[in-house]
Amino acid sequence: MKRKVDLLEQEVKLLHDKNVLREKSTHAKAWGYHKIAGSSEKVSYYTGLPNEQVFLWVVSVFAHSAQCVPSQGLSQEDQVLLVLMRQRLDIHLCFLADLFDIGKNSASKLFETVLTVLVAELKKLIVWPDDISFNAWLPEAFRTKFSRVKGHH
Repeated sequence: MKRKVDLLEQEVKLLHDKNVLREKSTHAKAWGYHKIAGSSEKVSYYTGLPNEQVFLWVVSVFAHSAQCVPSQGLSQEDQVLLVLMRQRLDIHLCFLADLFDIGKNSASKLFETVLTVLVAELKKLIVWPDDISFNAWLPEAFRTKFSRVKGHH
């Protein structure tokens, strides 16, 4: 009798372990950067960036400032991808939360935090021309009709 119980316990443990593995593979991320990695065309479509190299550069810029960003179990690539997909494709956060297998509140907090970091880091790249250069680039018809328009705030 003891032997039968031991065998049944071993079988239960084996089935449990198989079930855990099956659950892990079922919950493996269906969506994320791994789905578009290696395809600049797909990266460009989903992010609005020109290619994968630029996307990876943005991720590296984010990574240098992301110590305070809670990951929600997502890689830095996936965090940046979620934000850029929301911006580029205007996808609702509920759908993105489901897509990346995180909670809606987590997606919302992640979006706000990652976007704040990206804005702080990338705004340095925006160069506003001086007023003379700006006005020189305006079409003549625009310049005469809207002469008080300025190139920056």
